[in-house]
Amino acid sequence: DNGYAWLFTMPVSRKQYVLEKYIFGILGITAGGLLCALIGAVQIIAAGAEEDPKEWLFTCAVFILIGILFQALVMPFRLKYEGDKGRVVMFAVIVVFVLLFYGAVKLAGMFAADVEQQIMSFLDSLGVAGMLGCGAVITAAAVTVSALCSCRIMVKREF
Repeated sequence: DNGYAWLFTMPVSRKQYVLEKYIFGILGITAGGLLCALIGAVQIIAAGAEEDPKEWLFTCAVFILIGILFQALVMPFRLKYEGDKGRVVMFAVIVVFVLLFYGAVKLAGMFAADVEQQIMSFLDSLGVAGMLGCGAVITAAAVTVSALCSCRIMVKREF
């Protein structure tokens, strides 16, 4: 498969290619998330449910940020390892992160219940806008680091 060799005969640099992958990924995730948020909010309002539409929109915004974080995590591995090897590596990376998260939750639970209280009081002090702002900053930092790594991978890659 000479897909990359053919692609880079076009007037597109490797860096532009990587950045376009991130831009289209972020736009796709955001568009899908906003569509789901709109459909869900209309359904909540139409059904007269007791759920607050603002809470639903906050949840959707968090899921959009998680989707973008997932893209930032996976993209360098996708560019580094193509095909079946890439799928295995991405699966392994996701499993490692899930296990690390699970271990962190268990470790926090072993120390004291008061750690959970401290985290919850910190999040309450931020408020909804603060939590979304912190999430957006963390997501932007992760995407930036991921994009730099991906650009470096593509520049070094030989076809």
